[in-house]
Formats: sequence, C-alpha cells, structure tokens
Amino acid sequence: MEFLLVDDNDKLNEIIKYLSESRYIAIDTESDGLYSYEEKLCLLQIETGGRIFLIDPFFVDISPLKQIFESESIEKILHSAYSDISMIKKNLDCSFKNIFDVMIASKYVFKKAVSLSNLVSKYFNEKLEKKYQKVNWGKRPFDENYLKYAGMDVFYLKKLRDMFYDELVRLNFYDEFKYSCESISKVEKRENLFSIDKYVSMAYTYSLDELEMNIFLKMIIEREGIAKRIDVPPFKIVTNELLIYIARHHREILSANDMKLYNRSISRNIDWIKDSIQSILNGEKLVHKNLCSASRPDDKYEIRLKLLKKWRRDMALEKNILCELVVDIGLLKQLAKFDEIDLEKLKTLGLDEKRLSTYGESLINFFNSNLKN
Repeated sequence: MEFLLVDDNDKLNEIIKYLSESRYIAIDTESDGLYSYEEKLCLLQIETGGRIFLIDPFFVDISPLKQIFESESIEKILHSAYSDISMIKKNLDCSFKNIFDVMIASKYVFKKAVSLSNLVSKYFNEKLEKKYQKVNWGKRPFDENYLKYAGMDVFYLKKLRDMFYDELVRLNFYDEFKYSCESISKVEKRENLFSIDKYVSMAYTYSLDELEMNIFLKMIIEREGIAKRIDVPPFKIVTNELLIYIARHHREILSANDMKLYNRSISRNIDWIKDSIQSILNGEKLVHKNLCSASRPDDKYEIRLKLLKKWRRDMALEKNILCELVVDIGLLKQLAKFDEIDLEKLKTLGLDEKRLSTYGESLINFFNSNLKN
C-alpha cells in the first residue's frame, strides 16, 4: 500500500483537482481524545482511485476540502460517519453531502453494527492492525507504522461500500438507508462542553444521598479545572467511578493517615480531594436533593416512553430491522413529554421525510390512541 503524507498547503492544493474529479472519496480520521483535554483532529485520511492521502491538519489548512465534502456528485464513504464528521467540523465549517456510512449499512444487513476490522476479516480474510488505534496521534513526527495503520482504515471502504450497496438494494433498504446517512450530515462539530447535569444523573444512578452527591459534584468540578489546566482528559486524573467511591467513603478517606492503602489515583490527588470534601462538610452546597428530584421524569412520562419503545419494537419486527433504525430514542424521549402529537410536531422534532412517510401515521395513531392524556 502506498500513501502520500500531505503535510503542507502546496501538497494539498496539488491533489484538490484530482479529488474534485473523483466519483467518491473514502474518509477516516484520527484524534487525540485519549491524551488531551480538548480533543483535536490529528490526521485526515482520504482514499480515491487506489491512491491514499494522509493529510496532517497540524500543518495544513484543510479549507480547500470544503468543496469536496459539500459536492453532491462525490460520494463520501465512511465507517461510523458521525464520529469522523463531527471531528472534521472542529476544523472546518462545512456540510457533508452524499454520504455512505458502511457501519449503518451493516446494521441493515446484519441487524447489528459491525466494526471495520470485523468486516475486513469477514469479506477479505485480512486482519487490520488495531494496536495503533490508541496511540497519541497528536505527537510529531509520525511513526511510519502509524501512517500505514491509518491508510489501511480507508483502503477497504470502497470495496465494502459496493458489496453493501448490492445487499441494500436486494433487501429493498437502500432508500431508507440513504435517509439515515443524510441525517448524519447535520451533526454538529464535536465540542468538549462541560455540563454538571449528566453528573447529577450519575449520582442518582448510584443512589448517593444529598451530602455524598454534593461531595461528588464538588470533586467533578475540581477535576475538570485541573484537567483543563494540564491538558489531559478528566478520566486520566480520577475516574467517575472512583469519585463515586470517594463520595461514599468520604469520612474514612478524610481521616486516613496512610494513603498507600488506597488507589494510586486517590493518593496522588489527595490534597484537592480532601479540600473538596471539607468544603462541603463546612457548608458549601452545590445541589439540593429535592431540587434534583423535581427535575426527574414523572410517572406519566415514564409510561409514555415505555409504550413508545414498544411501538418501535413492533415496527422493527415488522420491517425486520434494528429498533434504532425505525426512529431515534432521542425522538421518543421528546415525544413522551407531550399529551398529543401530529404531523407538524414530528416535523418540528426532526423526523426526516422518509421516516415521516413510513412511520408517521402509525406513530401518531398509536400515540393519540394509547398515550393521549
């Protein structure tokens, strides 16, 4: 396999014309989310016509690719497009048109998401080397083996696309599949937005009492600040599960003299952990249990959501597809908040045209017959 490392703007400009005349491009990305607080796009791989281009966004302005990504005449082939497109959009304000997501295709054909390595093994009897998957792609210069690995991730995509296309047409799923792919084009750029709300939900999941919850949330906030300052992912400082443990055993940890008895993550962060615990014990309060309880879904919502999930399962069985390919769980959660729905409501909530025509009437009738009021 041969590839070209595109590490300056002149090289990119030289290949733009070639890419613009292609009928397709296969795309993959590498990032450094396991090593930095703010995940960065570290490599953009493109294959077309048997040629592989490895574009380094640390040294290259990728804005000339906007015309390629937005072209209706050039098919963009990816595996798990949501992840790659959201990553690319961190560097480039653009839309993506004419997408073929191999992973979504596998959901229609195999009734489950199949990894790229498993697809390559199944169809080509080849093993994709995955030991470089978790390396630090933010480091320069690139190891030659890293680049070979990155190139292989786009090498088979066009062949897989052609095989899945035939199967999707044979199964009469192609039109619905394309609508699923089009919805991915609307994905927003990936952002590292800190929200305390998800940690409140986590505290509920682990049944923390009000004091423990406040200690947990205080440590979460402190950890976030440290992670941002030293530029590492928060989980590399202390995991969420370990902070839950600390919140539950806060008095024991606060009074401990020998930290060698505890996990190394606790011992090396003990100063700010103890400060966080003491701050809450001294009266600081981040959240009240009754306030959190008030924000929890009521019984009517839970009943509606349960019945909507049943409707989705029935539709999936009827169509012989995965539940998630009928309608997204996020839409069902939105619908469960309403007393009544109609076609306009479904459009407003983002149900695409294909699913609206396929499932809209059934969903509205089911909802208004079984869930109204």
